Amino acid sequence: MKTSNIILAVLIGGLALSMVVDIATSKKDGVTIEGVTLTGKRASRTYDALALKHLNIEGPINVILSAGIPNLSIEADEGLLDQLADKDDDPETLSIALPQNTYNAGEITAYLSTPTLETISLTNGSIESPDALPYLNNTITLS
Repeated sequence: MKTSNIILAVLIGGLALSMVVDIATSKKDGVTIEGVTLTGKRASRTYDALALKHLNIEGPINVILSAGIPNLSIEADEGLLDQLADKDDDPETLSIALPQNTYNAGEITAYLSTPTLETISLTNGSIESPDALPYLNNTITLS
């Protein structure tokens, strides 16, 4: 084998190894989607909550719903938490919408407890409850 072929093989091997190491150690840190910089780190935030009558969720958000003292906390990429605050001025309505084109931003879970709930509007999300809910006359809209 010629010396030039050996040198070329070593260079290609080194380049391939460098690429494998870069891929293996890369993270989602600093990825920006629609003006939202994702950190790749999950975080949780608790928000002020009142007794709600209406819940509007837009985006792939998993809602864990329970009846009880008003409470809201959200787990998501820490870069998304500011974007997931309530978007509605009505104190009886909670509206959370994921910004467009950020649907692949990782798992988002909202934990909501409220003593009353009349309507639920859900687009691309899911709702589950660990216990039976005592709410009467509910209207649920799924799309």
